[in-house]
Parts: sequence; structure tokens; C-alpha cells
Amino acid sequence: ECKPMVSGERRGDLANLYRLLKPISGAQQVLLEEVQAHIKQAGMEAIAGIKGENMHIDFVENMLKVHKKYKDLIQDVFQGDQAFIGALDRACTAVINHRQPK
Repeated sequence: ECKPMVSGERRGDLANLYRLLKPISGAQQVLLEEVQAHIKQAGMEAIAGIKGENMHIDFVENMLKVHKKYKDLIQDVFQGDQAFIGALDRACTAVINHRQPK
């Protein structure tokens, strides 16, 4: 049920869901995984098709935009919860370390 909320970045719904799940031990895991997968997908889309001489600069700038966007979302929606900050870091790491199959 949380997948459409995450993919649509529905902040109000996500904040309500977070408040409901926070007191329940282990209940946030699915939400965490969805958020991490969504951020990774956004990162992959941001770097897809980067070409040219300034490829390295565009890569860094695009990743910084993705990181800032979702860090702000996590601060607003999930009250800066460290578990969600960790999901952001893992998603960005996965994008940065991604290698195209040859």
C-alpha cells in the first residue's frame, strides 16, 4: 500500500503513515525499503544518458540534486529519522557504484 505513496512522493500521506508505524517495532521496514528503492531509481534516472566531456561534472551535480531533494523529503516527512537517512545513503551508494553490464 505504501508503494504508490512513495512513488508519488505524497508527503502528507507518507508523514501520516510514518507516524502510525513509528511506535510499532519493525513496522517501518517495508516503508524504508520502498523509500530506498525509489531514491535509487531516481538516482539511476538522473545519471542515465550522461555523455560528453563534462560527464563527470554532470554526474556529480545530478547526484547532489537527488541527494538534496530526498534529504529534504526525509527531514520533512520522516522527521530526519536516521533509518531513512541510512536508506538515502545506501541508495546513493548503489547508484554511484553501479556498473553497466558489458
